[in-house]
Amino acid sequence: MCRQAFGSRPTDLNLCEGLNVPQDVQTTNDSRHFGDTQQEATLSNPGPEVYSTLKPSTETSLQSGSLIPPEYPCTKPLEDLKKILLKDLVFESHHRGFYLLARTITAPVFSKLVSAVIEDEEGDRIHVLLSHQPTKLSLGNGFEKGTLFVVKEPYLKWMDNGHCGIRVDHPSDVKYLSPYDELMPEEWREEHMEHPTIHTWKAKGDCYSEEGKGRLAIECYSKALEFPATEKEANQIKFLRSLSYFNLGCFDAVLSELDSLPTDPEFYEKALVYKSEALYNLQRYRECTDILKLCLKEHPQNSDAKTLFSRAIGRLLEQEHGKYKFKQMQHDSQKKAPPIMDCATYMGPVKIEQTDSRGRGVFTTTAVKAGDLLLCEKAFAYTFATSTKSDQEQKTAIPTMETFKAAQRQAHNMLARQATNRVFQNPSLLPILKDFYHGSYIPLETSFVDGTPIVDMFLVHRIVALNGLGCPGSSRQCQQDLSMEQNKSSIEEQLGTGGLWPFASHINHSCWGNTWRSFIGDMLILRAATDIPANTELTFCYRVPELDSVKGEPDFSNWGFKCDCPICNNIQSTDDNVLAERLRLRARVAEYAKDPRRLKFSKLNVDIVNIERTYFEPAFRMPRRSLWDIYFAIARSYARVGWSLHTIEFSIKALASLGFLITGGGVYGSPPGEIFVQRWGLMVQAAVDIWMMLSRAYQLVEPKFERKAKKYAKLAYKILVGEDETFEETYEKKASSADGPTLVGLITELKEMGVPFDANELQQRFLAGA
Repeated sequence: MCRQAFGSRPTDLNLCEGLNVPQDVQTTNDSRHFGDTQQEATLSNPGPEVYSTLKPSTETSLQSGSLIPPEYPCTKPLEDLKKILLKDLVFESHHRGFYLLARTITAPVFSKLVSAVIEDEEGDRIHVLLSHQPTKLSLGNGFEKGTLFVVKEPYLKWMDNGHCGIRVDHPSDVKYLSPYDELMPEEWREEHMEHPTIHTWKAKGDCYSEEGKGRLAIECYSKALEFPATEKEANQIKFLRSLSYFNLGCFDAVLSELDSLPTDPEFYEKALVYKSEALYNLQRYRECTDILKLCLKEHPQNSDAKTLFSRAIGRLLEQEHGKYKFKQMQHDSQKKAPPIMDCATYMGPVKIEQTDSRGRGVFTTTAVKAGDLLLCEKAFAYTFATSTKSDQEQKTAIPTMETFKAAQRQAHNMLARQATNRVFQNPSLLPILKDFYHGSYIPLETSFVDGTPIVDMFLVHRIVALNGLGCPGSSRQCQQDLSMEQNKSSIEEQLGTGGLWPFASHINHSCWGNTWRSFIGDMLILRAATDIPANTELTFCYRVPELDSVKGEPDFSNWGFKCDCPICNNIQSTDDNVLAERLRLRARVAEYAKDPRRLKFSKLNVDIVNIERTYFEPAFRMPRRSLWDIYFAIARSYARVGWSLHTIEFSIKALASLGFLITGGGVYGSPPGEIFVQRWGLMVQAAVDIWMMLSRAYQLVEPKFERKAKKYAKLAYKILVGEDETFEETYEKKASSADGPTLVGLITELKEMGVPFDANELQQRFLAGA
């Protein structure tokens, strides 16, 4: 590890060399002082070329910036640190106990990281890369050329381009200072306020506020409040400061500010509305409605309060009773990019408890039925990927490992940035972030320094890696794509959309989960996939295994556990030769199932029977992952040629292979009685289509079973999509004759089977069903 100090560098070393910085902003030994002509020209005329020439080096440096050894952020207040200059920094060292005072001399370049050239008090200059900076609190709110800031315990490193720079990973290690801060060197002050008063500071704050520089406006209002003021003046400035906090999304600060305001008639009404909006944005809807009731009681004509009250009541119904307008949510999600829903989190009959061997888990508090709503949770952080490719490009695009990794990296970094932003804006959310599972990583005990939350980005990245859930933008769209046998989502949308859901993150894995999660935008919906007794641990599948013919799949080593569900245990106990035979037979049967003209071959049935023989447990104990989709494909092939009896037979076999315990539902010699599900099996997305095929097949041969099969289809849709309000809209309009019964098809089928029939009766049934 290189430990070369700046003080020992060659006299002709230029710290900006190789960074593609214009020559007029590069440091030389002849121009290290502020008064020099060359530097004055640089600061007064940065020019657009500074921004453009920094871009290439920014992208190059990004690749090198992540290779810093993991170190905790600084936990000491600024007053306990000692100042250090650039020339005294040591390579690959975190300089514990020191801070660097610098200012930007170029306009920052905003990319994946924020890049700028900075100088210290002695005029030495260097490139700085800022990672995961909270956007609203610093970047774009006064972070520009000439900004003064402090880097706590700076880290100097070599970049990929062979030159050095300072990399800051933890956002709390940067403190942005106002142009009037006491730390500002006298020679850097561009503006001197002689004999400032409360009014001059307020006026300055108003100017910054109009320019959209909320951070600087807050600092000026705070300076104004240091002067003696009348109660009315103080209330006005506090109110203005609260508006700046509100515009920055700092709702904790808004509440703190407005709680201290007396009932001054000039500000009271507006203060109540802003306070209720802050509570609304923090999802504290009960408190929000209480304040709005007070506001409307005294000011019944306040239109803003009326509108917000109506929204807050809707959120309360969701939060406390799980009453959602799912159909409206589905339609709204299609209009938004990203689809951030204005909805509350509902906690159903669930609780978090310690498990015997898998840390914390989620358990039921009461018995629930298949389809019951257990949880509807808003994401703590959410990223939504969209594609700029045309429909034709998306159809022909082939996902590569490079595409996959790039989308994952982008989603990971976006989630980390969003989580950081939320905590920085509202520190009351810090306990939620720290409560996520983080493996063996030991977080800091200190939470705040200099009034700012300490965010350890290595902890945040660990949290995202272990808790981030990839998801579709819409589970309903996925269901429609599957039903129509197409995929409208781009590769970027499939791989780059995901989020962090605090409560759901405690749900442990099972390949045979008893719940199913679905998504409407950033809302995660969890429903029971089967009947579940009280005090039962809830599970869902983290990563769906393709088949049950390969040992060690899927791999969960990233989460630090090995799955011991019934499916995995059965695979591990099955002989390798049996698994290989199952895989070989499946491949052969799959070829037959693709072509309905080959379904008559007796060899098909022989191979299916032989696959069944590779299982030594009944299907309701050990689902046949290698077989159910074969039965489904055969049933769909028969449905397309109108052979209803075979459609029914193989649809029921597909469900039984998934572990569904079904009685009745057969026709022409099969077990009599109305179809009834005694126990739901392994849930798959095709379950709705299987039940719908059954429903349509029953139209002709057993109309009395049709409604029951459709009822199960709707329940499966509710589990898979999260709601059933759009079921009719999705499936009834989609119903096509290709998947429905035909009179000619049924007659042909009965003749093939040698089953006697009454043609007139069949015709009447067909007309009644149509």
